[in-house]
Amino acid sequence: MSSAGTYGAVPLPQTPYGARQYGRGRAMVDAGVRLDGIVWDADEVLWDWVMSVASMVRDVPTLFRTRSILSHTEFLRLKPGIWELLWGMHHASLERELDPYMRIWTAGYTWRLWRIAQHLPGFTALLGPPADVDLGPSSFDTHPRIMCRSHTTGALVQMISPGCRGWLDELPPRIRHLLLTHVQRSSGHAGLKIPELAELIGKPGFGASRVLVDDAHDNVARFVAAGRSAVRLNQPAPRLFRGRVPNAVWRRPQRHLDAVAGDIASPLADALTELAGAGYPGRRIDIYPADAEVRSTLSFQLDVPGDIINAEWVAPTRALKRALDPAKI
Repeated sequence: MSSAGTYGAVPLPQTPYGARQYGRGRAMVDAGVRLDGIVWDADEVLWDWVMSVASMVRDVPTLFRTRSILSHTEFLRLKPGIWELLWGMHHASLERELDPYMRIWTAGYTWRLWRIAQHLPGFTALLGPPADVDLGPSSFDTHPRIMCRSHTTGALVQMISPGCRGWLDELPPRIRHLLLTHVQRSSGHAGLKIPELAELIGKPGFGASRVLVDDAHDNVARFVAAGRSAVRLNQPAPRLFRGRVPNAVWRRPQRHLDAVAGDIASPLADALTELAGAGYPGRRIDIYPADAEVRSTLSFQLDVPGDIINAEWVAPTRALKRALDPAKI
């Protein structure tokens, strides 16, 4: 049996490529990269996912009969190498008695993270307590190192309340300006990933955040505007209907997921090591896959109920819009 702290202890399919990325993760910690300094986006960074329009059309009669028209099936595939990098960093951090846990900030929702954890061995170990599949979605919702859509929108609702004037005044000017202009002008509120917002709603796990790993241009630009660093992964998700429907394909979802299975982990490791070595300057690095080779990795699918979408995707955004309507900031 493999001992803890080796690639053999990683609960994922073992491959030569995975072993190399695990070693890179260990080397990153040696080079000064710290897990508590990285904020990870989820979709298109930790995994790729798509919906099949053909499957959705076949399910329409059932969806209308059950009045769950927002229900859908998602096809997911882990990003090759990213999780091995994380495990290498996790084990090296444990040995050095550093913070060994990852931080996730997503525009998605906690129920989905909990369901993904049921398919992804070791996910809760990388997140650390209190994440526990057996305890249900609440252990992800209250987690100090997880920010989801409802947390971001809830923080913004709290931020624009009269009681937060003093809190805003104590922020560095550039961050205060960024937050206030964002809620005045932007509709993409769930993508705002500013660590001070996590602190506002009692999520202390983002206090050491120095770099965001994300695929969205706006998210990266705002993180850098707040005086931090960012790495942007350029592997766009497919879109249908002239770009209005993201993460959608007509059919054969696995074919698309194979198309984004190239090596993005090596450029990511290079970028994070470069930023750490430079002291995390306020800039971004754009990275692209190093090759287009299809690599073996874990795939699975999720059936998402419509009531979950309403409660954890639609409702938080509506609540923020209602709060912003009369706001005079």
